[in-house]
Amino acid sequence: MDPSSLKKNCRTVPGSVTDMTEGSPGRHILFFAVPLVLGNLFQQLYSMVDAVIVGRYLGPPALAAVGATGPLNFFVLGFVFGLTSGYAVIVSQEFGSGNMERMRHSVAENIKLNAISALIFTVISLSTAGRVLSLMNTPEQIIGNSSVYITILFTGITPVIVYNGAACIMKALGDGKTPLYFLILSSFMNIALDIFFIKTAGWGIAGAAWATVISQAFSGIAAVVYIGRKFPLLRMKRTDFRFDPAYAVRHIAIGLPMALQFSITAVGVVVMQAALNRFGEIIIAGFSAAQKIENLLMSVPASIGQAMATYSGQNMGAGNIDRIRKGTYTTVYASIVLAALATVFAYLCSEPILWLFLDGKTVENNTVVARAVEYMKFSSIFYIPLFLIFVYRNSLQGMGKTFMPMMGGVMELTARGFASLFFVIPFGYFGAYAANPLSWTAACLLLMVSFSVIMHRYPK
Repeated sequence: MDPSSLKKNCRTVPGSVTDMTEGSPGRHILFFAVPLVLGNLFQQLYSMVDAVIVGRYLGPPALAAVGATGPLNFFVLGFVFGLTSGYAVIVSQEFGSGNMERMRHSVAENIKLNAISALIFTVISLSTAGRVLSLMNTPEQIIGNSSVYITILFTGITPVIVYNGAACIMKALGDGKTPLYFLILSSFMNIALDIFFIKTAGWGIAGAAWATVISQAFSGIAAVVYIGRKFPLLRMKRTDFRFDPAYAVRHIAIGLPMALQFSITAVGVVVMQAALNRFGEIIIAGFSAAQKIENLLMSVPASIGQAMATYSGQNMGAGNIDRIRKGTYTTVYASIVLAALATVFAYLCSEPILWLFLDGKTVENNTVVARAVEYMKFSSIFYIPLFLIFVYRNSLQGMGKTFMPMMGGVMELTARGFASLFFVIPFGYFGAYAANPLSWTAACLLLMVSFSVIMHRYPK
């Protein structure tokens, strides 16, 4: 059986895959993105529910303690997600080329590299978390709870890597639905455990952290078991795990820049959070609540970006550069429309949603919501460049062009650092709010130009 017919037959088996090298680019990206959107929405939803339950049952100081750990958590888990996503690019490219033996060898390489990453990141994160929180100017009133929360989360790095590794492999083969099902189950489990551990057991912030770790472990184990039983295409032999240094280096050459791009971006977020921490727990709580809503809105462009990475990777493997070009520009137009709708939503709906995080309209709570609404209305004006970042970055990464996406992260870091250094003193906390929009605009311009230059290198 030739490779192309083997790919077509893969569609008929349980745990089916999707060949994106033929058919309508827009249709492929849209239909593949829908389950990813739902999955990311559920993932952000249970993160937001964490904050809602903590804020309502434990109050604004506890909400601020959880929010203060967000940038540090993003720094570590962003690096992890970048690695797992980068390693899986090779899987999608091998699948796009029709070489199933090489594709299974790539999956085996993913497993080995992810296992090493889990060990390294767990040790480093647990040993440095407390010190980093101090360097971020975390207020004394909340640093104790912040340290407890982030330490427990970092004990669960391994299940996060297991789930992300399995999910990225399924997505690389065009299966975006199965990871969604596990996220839905994990989300409901997290919500139930949140309420039980915080309200019934009285574990406080530690309860919220353990609820997250346990639900993530469940989704990771379930995803691995499912792949083993339902993906005959991925049933590997001992020879698939053969030692191949050159192939490992090829995976790292894509995974590491993607991981660095996430972490460089996260460093900028850490710098911005450190600037905000100077203004006390009320500002931190308001910004934390606003970030949860914004992350929920970002589920849409993030999912479209993941779809673009798979689409671009498969077509790069098949040598279909024109399809990459067409699919990217189609997605750009759709993202501009979605960004405009998200801006309208932020203006009309952010305030009533923010009140879900707090119990009663006290003076303190009114201030928290007011600061959060200010941030939402200001930052939403810049959603178009933010949405476009996901399209261009993932399209380039799927092609294996990881350097410029990493430099986009450098641009975000530079812009956030500039705003934190020069805008905070004259404009106060509002100057720190400007860090995100400035970073989005700078990175978007760089990625747009980079994509255009790279496309000009390939003849139509």
